[in-house]
Amino acid sequence: MQRLLLCAMIVTFAAAPAAAGQTVAGFLDRAMPIRDQGVLGMLSPEVPALRAEAKAAVRQMRAERDARRAAGKPPLYCKPADEPDPSVEEMVDALADLPERQQRALSLKDGIVRVMARMYPCRRR
Repeated sequence: MQRLLLCAMIVTFAAAPAAAGQTVAGFLDRAMPIRDQGVLGMLSPEVPALRAEAKAAVRQMRAERDARRAAGKPPLYCKPADEPDPSVEEMVDALADLPERQQRALSLKDGIVRVMARMYPCRRR
């Protein structure tokens, strides 16, 4: 019984950082080696987890955008509806271009928002 409880606690604490939100630096630390391997990197067992984390961050970003819109707040970025989304490579490069201090401090969602705001700034008229 104690062994089962100990295993449950280890799993809970190991999963807590992922649930709390991956930082940009943590995401890049895992993504860049895979990217550097080229096509072979896509065979890494880490790819599905990274993809899921990125999709979750984008979902959170879009939910925040919708909530801001509903509250009458200004958007954080202004991507034209007819503009295609940035590619995975463009996004990873842009996240890697953030200053290292920001990479360590920002959640993946907030890093993506920062990148989108840089790529698609809102023009005040």
